[in-house]
Amino acid sequence: MRRMAWRLCIGLASASALSAQGTAHAQRGNFFDPLREFEKPFQSYDRLGTAIRKELEARIAINQPSGQAQPPQPPAQQEGPSAAAPVDWTWMRQFYEKRMFRPLWLADGKPTDFSKALVKRLMTASDAGLPNIDLQTYLEPLIAGGNDQQRATFEMALTEGVVQYARSLSVGRYVPVMVDSGWYIPPRSFNSSEFLQNLVTSPDANQLLNALEPPSGEYQQLKQVLKRYRDLAARGGWPLLPVRTTLLKPGMKSDLVPILRQRLMAQQEFSSAEPADSTTYDPALVQAARVFQMHHGLKDDGVIGSATVAVLNVPIEERIQSIIATLERWRWMPRDLGQRFVLVNLPEFGLQLYDQGEVAWRTRIINGEKKHPSPSIAAEIVQVKANPEWFVPNQIAIKEMIPELQKNPNYLRDNGYKLYVRQGRVEINPRDVDWNAHFTARDFPYLIKQDLGDANALGRLKLVMPNKQAIYLHDTPTRHLFEKDVRTFSHGCIRVQNPETLAGHLLDKLDPEQGKQRVIHQIGQGVTVDIDLPEKVPVYLAYFTTRVDASGDVRFLQDIYGRDKLFDQN
Repeated sequence: MRRMAWRLCIGLASASALSAQGTAHAQRGNFFDPLREFEKPFQSYDRLGTAIRKELEARIAINQPSGQAQPPQPPAQQEGPSAAAPVDWTWMRQFYEKRMFRPLWLADGKPTDFSKALVKRLMTASDAGLPNIDLQTYLEPLIAGGNDQQRATFEMALTEGVVQYARSLSVGRYVPVMVDSGWYIPPRSFNSSEFLQNLVTSPDANQLLNALEPPSGEYQQLKQVLKRYRDLAARGGWPLLPVRTTLLKPGMKSDLVPILRQRLMAQQEFSSAEPADSTTYDPALVQAARVFQMHHGLKDDGVIGSATVAVLNVPIEERIQSIIATLERWRWMPRDLGQRFVLVNLPEFGLQLYDQGEVAWRTRIINGEKKHPSPSIAAEIVQVKANPEWFVPNQIAIKEMIPELQKNPNYLRDNGYKLYVRQGRVEINPRDVDWNAHFTARDFPYLIKQDLGDANALGRLKLVMPNKQAIYLHDTPTRHLFEKDVRTFSHGCIRVQNPETLAGHLLDKLDPEQGKQRVIHQIGQGVTVDIDLPEKVPVYLAYFTTRVDASGDVRFLQDIYGRDKLFDQN
């Protein structure tokens, strides 16, 4: 992996070039229209059109050797095999054929100010965690004049580059499944033709490009965090702490303290009465350490042990990779999340209920084990089920329960389960089954059901959210596990710490307490009851390893399933 140069920003003059022409035309009552602007005849029209056509055909031949679209290699950019193809060259040919191969970015054979500003904008792609697209080598020969072949190459390179950049801003740089095997949220689409038509007729191209990005305030804050951490990396990052077997506790003296102070000051600002080389673990430094621990999912007691040192020593390059991966996943998310929605962030072991863009309520969760990782999905919560029964999934029955039944035929009865023949649902005695026979999840002929009650694996409450992955939110009888820092204990479904409160919010947004009491009353009846929500509430299981709150505080979270590893740091 290589880190692309990213600091080239558009100055005030060049940044306004994308909109200045549009403003001038708008003041005369017309939008800036390069299509119209470039329709005037010029001497080299026939030769340039021919050169553009030949350049297009050459690119089609390179990128479609077997008649199938292949991911093209954009100028000055190295895309991995999992990157989304930025340009459909068949469509590109049709687009230019309709224009009679007239250029978009040249007038009288020279690059327009509009195209020059776009070239500079593409060199700021890294601001959003994308690789910069450097077209300067194509532009420079045309400043002094150039020939038709150079003009055609520049024309194609800029069209390709800007479409690729726009696509990446809109739907992401990568095809999600190629870098995150647990991502099942449907991908969004991008219409290259529509975008390009809008771009060349837009009064403000910067605004059009910016509008392609996620509207989330957190996304915009992450871009600022990325800049800050790249600046920090350029200055050398932060020092590593030596690994010690003894704990560093508040008030102690240790030669580790000056290094700890330097390390924490690299990431956050705080004032201390102690000099930089003081070996006293003073209150100001303790408080800074507690903030660090809280922001990284650690026990925030200010005690520096092996777990805290391990997180402190995570290289800044990994933090940058986490930010870039989170920016990309935001681009994969639906643009309209809903006025009210539930966000389950798996690395955070947390659930937030959003209302009108603000967090209205939050709680802890338990996700899937590493061997049964929870997926990223989008669904809708439609129903609250009080006192649910649990039908054991076939995979769990075969892998976990049959081995127990082979040792103890009374295992199901001893643990509150009943056995049924799948066809007709007739209850049978587990002792009548040969559990040493070969069973598969596909053709397992039995149903194992756990009756409702306090010992039920789903607890006393289940939130129904239909989805192909059969994931849902539910209560749990093992509530003590919510006190753990790392909470990967389920088979993939999400256990919620306070499900009655969440259900109350979903059932009655004006009076959540009343909704909660309604749920508690139904639970007390001791029978299974289905309560439909007054309106469906979207729920998203996401995988963001970097979070930024409204105050700008950054939290880095453990990549619990290793899903960030394939993301490039460019």
